[in-house]
Amino acid sequence: RVAVSQSGSFSNGKRAKLQAEEADMLKSHHKQFFTLMISFDFVLSALVFAHLLSRPEWSGIELDLGAWSTPLTGLSLAAVFSWPVVAQGMGIYRPLRTVDIAGLLLRFAVVGLAMGMVLASAAFTFSAPVEPIFPFITGAAQALAVAFFRIAIFIPMRGMRRIGRNFRHVLIVGTGPRAAYVNRMIESRPDWG
Repeated sequence: RVAVSQSGSFSNGKRAKLQAEEADMLKSHHKQFFTLMISFDFVLSALVFAHLLSRPEWSGIELDLGAWSTPLTGLSLAAVFSWPVVAQGMGIYRPLRTVDIAGLLLRFAVVGLAMGMVLASAAFTFSAPVEPIFPFITGAAQALAVAFFRIAIFIPMRGMRRIGRNFRHVLIVGTGPRAAYVNRMIESRPDWG
């Protein structure tokens, strides 16, 4: 839909209304799915951190909940709350229809390394009594856990797109060489949906 005033330009009210309608129409479930995905990643990263912290061979400390310290609280908060922020910054929550599995794994490897650096900084800042390698092990384990579950969803979704489920309609306007190229590209990749 296009609303044009008599002068040929959008009025501010009509433009805002059209943008709101378009946002609702195009991605009605996107916000709920995005919230669910971040919540799942948040819980999974917290579980991985708690498990690794409870293992003295990885963390270097005997965990005693009665003697829980402020440095461990700071490190715990950093481990749990920084995952979604780092993952968002590295593009993990962007649409991944056109990304292959190798590209997805590369993104998760970068997120794991970045999380290791964030946790190492937090451990240093809070003087947490953990082994120096523990933040990097935690970052890598968090990335592996989230990547495993993401790929477990990614592969079946790609297969569904290949057989015609979960697709999007595309309108190519034009008949020139660029439009023909876009058409060939889309038809050659049915797994994009």
